[in-house]
Amino acid sequence: MPVTSPPPTRARASSRVELTDLAGLLVLALMAGAVPFLGLSPLLLPAALVLALVGLRLLRAPDTSLKLALVAVLLPPGLLPPLVQSALDVGTVLLAAAAALLAVRPGHRSAPLPLALWLMGAFVVWGLLTLTWSAEPSTGSDLMRRYTVALVLLVLVVHRTPDRAGIDRLMSALAVVAWVVVLCGSYALVAGFGGEGGRLQVFDMNPNQVGNVLLLTSPGVLWGAVAPGRVSRAHVVQAVVFLLASLVLIAESGSRGSLLAFVLMVAAFVATRTLRVWGLIAAGIAVTLLLATPALFSTVIERVRYEDPTQLSRSTLWGAGLSLIADHPFGVGVGEGPAVMPDYINARTSLDHFRFRDTLPAHNPLIEVGTDTGVIGVALYGAALAAAAGAFLVVVGRAHRRRDPYWTAYGAVVLTGSFAFLTAWWKSGGESYSFTTFVLLSLWLAGARACAREERAKLRLGGGLRR
Repeated sequence: MPVTSPPPTRARASSRVELTDLAGLLVLALMAGAVPFLGLSPLLLPAALVLALVGLRLLRAPDTSLKLALVAVLLPPGLLPPLVQSALDVGTVLLAAAAALLAVRPGHRSAPLPLALWLMGAFVVWGLLTLTWSAEPSTGSDLMRRYTVALVLLVLVVHRTPDRAGIDRLMSALAVVAWVVVLCGSYALVAGFGGEGGRLQVFDMNPNQVGNVLLLTSPGVLWGAVAPGRVSRAHVVQAVVFLLASLVLIAESGSRGSLLAFVLMVAAFVATRTLRVWGLIAAGIAVTLLLATPALFSTVIERVRYEDPTQLSRSTLWGAGLSLIADHPFGVGVGEGPAVMPDYINARTSLDHFRFRDTLPAHNPLIEVGTDTGVIGVALYGAALAAAAGAFLVVVGRAHRRRDPYWTAYGAVVLTGSFAFLTAWWKSGGESYSFTTFVLLSLWLAGARACAREERAKLRLGGGLRR
């Protein structure tokens, strides 16, 4: 009888793990020998040892690495020192990419990437080209690095979310971010951290950004309370607490756009059969807070009633941005739009806004993309957003018509959360290159891809049974 050998795939996997461990140990040995000669702190070695061991483990866990990257890039600015946060963003995304590559099975063929990813990739390439005529390429280089890291993260999420288990992991990561922001905001509220005009200041986050992140991550928290097979009393309580905390933090931040977006999200909940109960719960929370603690909304009310004469209206900013695009159809270079904007703003107002800020973004993501990269850039960026939204609506819409409870629930929480986020996003500054925008795209594309994959599998199974 011939002797059977162990499966080659397991042998290859074992050898790959051994090589990874050996490489890590070799690097640590070299560092240990170099520390005395370089005059570095003796604490560097144990810190590097811990990081190396964690990194080696994460290389074997691509899903955990990706979840870590998603949480890292959405941490509130100022929670960590800027250099540490920047290194964490790049490092965790690269670690997730390496883990995903190591997890690829030989001979495995994955589905083609969605059109939206190709369009966003083309936008990044065009953005790099605009650096050649930018007045300050260093500023643009920083933004292009951010765009590139965000695009890599988007590709990884789409690639590593092929099924319902992947969707659950994605929602879990968003829930972690949501609670981090809630905890940071609660700490700032209790500590009395206030910014300009009495608005709540959560570390270095722009007050408007607090609401944006909470709205974006709301599907992650609500998912546990509505997803078939996942609903539990703990998830329901968490969702109620999150809605309460989100409304308090948005009100204290003084963001008119975020508060309007929250109200529209509640209205969308009520209009959606899957989330109607949650719409009524959120509306009850809002009415109770308004009646019990009307002072909570005083900052927002004051900002609505009294306009600061030194603050520019959105119509002035958008008009100035459109004029800049008309004068520079190829853009002024990535990162240069806000620096050129004051000239166009001052041509429309009687107040010299150079006295207050050297740079002024257009406070509309698409117009900001246009000022930086021109008509071609905004066409590619806008087409990527439209393609992602279209793919999501078509695929999830089909699942809804089939009365699939899982994908109906996913479509409901993502659509309402996206609607609320985009309401605030439309009038925000700096969101075009923010990780939040790319996470929104990942919710659309990952959901569309996983749902379509499941749909094709059912069709193949049905065809086989008929034969």
